[in-house]
Amino acid sequence: EWEHDFDGPAGNYSNNIGPLESPTADNGWMLLDCDQYNSTPDGGTTAEDVSGWVTTPELDLSALNSVLVDFTTYFRYCCSNNPDIFPALLGVSTDDGATWTNYRMFGYNQFILGANNASGTLDVTVDISESAANESAVLIRFAYNPDVNSPMSHYYLAVDDVEVYENPNANNL
Repeated sequence: EWEHDFDGPAGNYSNNIGPLESPTADNGWMLLDCDQYNSTPDGGTTAEDVSGWVTTPELDLSALNSVLVDFTTYFRYCCSNNPDIFPALLGVSTDDGATWTNYRMFGYNQFILGANNASGTLDVTVDISESAANESAVLIRFAYNPDVNSPMSHYYLAVDDVEVYENPNANNL
């Protein structure tokens, strides 16, 4: 079990949001704290683009005809209101990480359109069936700005309580 001694993002612009309010936060959760990376000990900041991710072990999803990923998250992103370069992505690979298909890591109704706004805690479901259904060697990664193709330097992304499962609603219109 992973132990942590932090209370959430700790950079100069994180606004003391505190820890992720997930059901199992006490046993640890993933935090990419870009804001702290770009904060200096004297209270100043730098502005280097930041990227990072955490990847699951290989998953055998060959028995699943559809694949949903549920997770709890919060995020705050910097620098651009363009949703096409939103930095939080859920990636899927079926070739041992050589290539990735990226999905936006939010539901459209949950997206905070506006750089510099904190999302608060969200429960998110992403359908990755197109890439992962019936595949025997699937990697899933939770990433912030993985390709460093956008100007994202500050704030944070947290993820916890990840569940991968088959959609119980088949042909539900």
